[in-house]
Amino acid sequence: MMTAAATKTLVTVAIGFAGAALAAWAGLPAGALLGSSLAAFFASCFNVTGAIPPVFRTVAFAIIGCSLGSGLTKNFVSQVMHWPLSLCILTISILVIMLAGSWCLTRFFGQSPETAILSTSPGALAYTLSITAEGVGDARSIVIIQSLRVLGLIIVLPLLLGYVCDHVAGGKSAVGGVIGTMSITGFVVIFIATLSVGRWLELLRLPSAYLLTGTVISAVAHVGELVSGRPPAPILFVGFALTGTVV
Repeated sequence: MMTAAATKTLVTVAIGFAGAALAAWAGLPAGALLGSSLAAFFASCFNVTGAIPPVFRTVAFAIIGCSLGSGLTKNFVSQVMHWPLSLCILTISILVIMLAGSWCLTRFFGQSPETAILSTSPGALAYTLSITAEGVGDARSIVIIQSLRVLGLIIVLPLLLGYVCDHVAGGKSAVGGVIGTMSITGFVVIFIATLSVGRWLELLRLPSAYLLTGTVISAVAHVGELVSGRPPAPILFVGFALTGTVV
């Protein structure tokens, strides 16, 4: 017979996946991640959610790590060498955003330095939430602030890209093509390697061990052309939905 705690866990996961599916159906960016986070958050306000076993978090972070590393390929590395000015401006912009945003959140909104830094980290929502899930910063504040940031991007970015395509790129798309989908066999090998090495690093108390391990192993495999593409969409959905639910 299932215990009350196990029942609450299953209910929590079901709520998270329902929110993820709804957000993905609505076409929201990072829908599975944001949808599951917000659904579980609102459910927690009514005290219907329960603790998520560590194994769920391990699986989720390993999947996301495998996805993050898929963007690093030989072509990407060769192109980066020709982008020194762009990378310099990008680095400075990120630092300015994080420092200015963190100062505002701590100075005017009473957030802790950890919460402020994680809330103002652009372009790293999955990694930020994985760190938050390990007890760094206030999870609810970070989810809300990051969600507002993404909402702003939803409103502004399509208009900006549309202007660039029409007036700068001569009607051509300013966004690169899809990098494809990884084979199931390739993903399974990388995933198992991530769990194995990640467990060892976790024992050494490395923060976000499975996420970092998955990223590095996947990146090395892609640069070495052992695999190509991102993990299959259903697997990514599970990883992001579980991560959002844990947070």
